[in-house]
Amino acid sequence: MPRSTSPCSSAARRACAWVRAARRPRPRPTGSPPMWMTTACGTPSCTSVLSRTTGKARVLGGGLGAPLRGRRGASLRHSSLFCGRRTGGERSAARLRTPRPVPSDKRARPPARRSFGPPDARVARFAATAAVLSGYACCVPSVRAAALAAKGGDPMNVVVFDVGGTSVKYGLMQDDELKAQGKVPTPQGADATQEEFLAGLDGVIDKLRAEAGGALDGVAMSLPGTIDVDARYIKTGGALLYNYETDANTWAARWGMPVEIENDARCATIAEYDLGNLQGAKTGVVLAFGTGIGGGIIINGEVYKGTHLYAGEASMIYIETPPVTQELVSGTSFSDKCSTVSLTRLMAEAKGLDGCSGEEALAWVKAGDEVACGVFDTYLENLSREIHNIQCLLDPDVVCLGGGISQDSFFVEKVREAVRYFNEDLLPFAFPVPEIHACKFFNDANLVGAYRHFLRMQAKRAA
Repeated sequence: MPRSTSPCSSAARRACAWVRAARRPRPRPTGSPPMWMTTACGTPSCTSVLSRTTGKARVLGGGLGAPLRGRRGASLRHSSLFCGRRTGGERSAARLRTPRPVPSDKRARPPARRSFGPPDARVARFAATAAVLSGYACCVPSVRAAALAAKGGDPMNVVVFDVGGTSVKYGLMQDDELKAQGKVPTPQGADATQEEFLAGLDGVIDKLRAEAGGALDGVAMSLPGTIDVDARYIKTGGALLYNYETDANTWAARWGMPVEIENDARCATIAEYDLGNLQGAKTGVVLAFGTGIGGGIIINGEVYKGTHLYAGEASMIYIETPPVTQELVSGTSFSDKCSTVSLTRLMAEAKGLDGCSGEEALAWVKAGDEVACGVFDTYLENLSREIHNIQCLLDPDVVCLGGGISQDSFFVEKVREAVRYFNEDLLPFAFPVPEIHACKFFNDANLVGAYRHFLRMQAKRAA
């Protein structure tokens, strides 16, 4: 075919090809150094930049994938096509201002290391930095090493408490092993006081001190409510009204050793992320079932607490609008519909009993009791809906179920089936379903997490 003689057939087409090449995003190979975003001629609209590697001008997008004509001689053509013609003297001056090419054997050389002083000073500085970082890391084995180094290398003996609405579980963490476990009742009722609560813990500490041979390194506590861990301050105490607005530094003075406190659900989350079924998860959620429902959130490997330390307060999620004069136990909150206490209460009411345990409730369901199965189906419907809502907000990889009821694999499997049914069969479109597992440490998750939190905070404070 004869070539077109249109005035727009050669130079214009070539210019259009170069413009398209300049607009096309050009992927940079992995490991290649970035380019200075400085135009070769100083004109803001110019699409040529100076390469940091070679110091030569090149057209953005003028590499692989650009037309051959566009790639050829970009450093010479950019001035005439995009920035106006230059005189020979201007081009010579521009070439003189162009940085000299970097020899290939010196490209991608790592920058020179900063000097931190003499070797001894460097070791001390790096050790201090490692201690600070270990205080913030969401628990790697080096956290304990940092705490032991601060103590002098001896094994740690830490009293751990998991304060719940009905009982306080305790144990002695001795060289990473949980020993001497037990529980005492939690003071309840309108007449209960914090002094009564602490007096019960005094006896436990004396008992565990004897168990440890008289040497204790501190107390780690998992508590309900909103807690400022840096200040050791309890803003709200959940169902334990006598713990509201409490400075836990006074407890440290009372017992004569360091005290570290953290929200109970976050303790379970720390334990699972450090050592349990959330290991390796980029985003994860823990739902701990008991008197209420505690929640813990991992985002990008960090425990997420929120601006006001309220992130994870799953009990306070409302499924329906509560009446104006209604308390938390109202039939409208997530806690009232899906906690273990609520399940047993609803099961007992349906069967005309004064009460029952979680084990009894699940045993009736396994046996095929019609009334029990009806209550449990409603329970699973409410729980699966809320897990779906959590998936919509956070898109977690894994959701771990904690609390005593999660020790029964039947319960975990039924929750897994209910969530899958809700997402895959009820919704008119595909929706991601998170992995659902039981917490590895079951009822001990809060105790283990409180200990891991104690190690991190002590390393952080010692830095």
